[in-house]
Amino acid sequence: MLCLTGEAGMARKTLMVVEDDTDTRELLQKALGSEYELVGVSNGEGVPQLVESHQADLVVLDIGLPGISGIEVCRQLRAHGPTRNIPILFLTAFGGDAIFTEGVIAGGDGWMTKPFDVPKLKERIEYLLRGPAAVSGRL
Repeated sequence: MLCLTGEAGMARKTLMVVEDDTDTRELLQKALGSEYELVGVSNGEGVPQLVESHQADLVVLDIGLPGISGIEVCRQLRAHGPTRNIPILFLTAFGGDAIFTEGVIAGGDGWMTKPFDVPKLKERIEYLLRGPAAVSGRL
């Protein structure tokens, strides 16, 4: 686990970044580190417990992880009581209706295809962090 923490200061929302690609994790740190506390992990093992222990407010989740897939991690988060309602934003290099549908069924709240546009990513994160009133449905 890697703590990708921005500047100290006022209380900020915490994002759990589950991404196996180091370059993408570093890009997310640069793009989001000044606004959010970031905790990064490179695989899906034990993510529900890590999300709970770090009190993450949102999970940025790669679909194509080594070992356990991001879809399965999403299912685990939805089945784990303390993480059941935490927003999940999928990042993926995969496209197509089948993987999108699988993400919806697993319980994902948002979706970004890699390579992603940083301003659009920030907008989606802000939208999801506003809470259930802002999210009328999954994905």
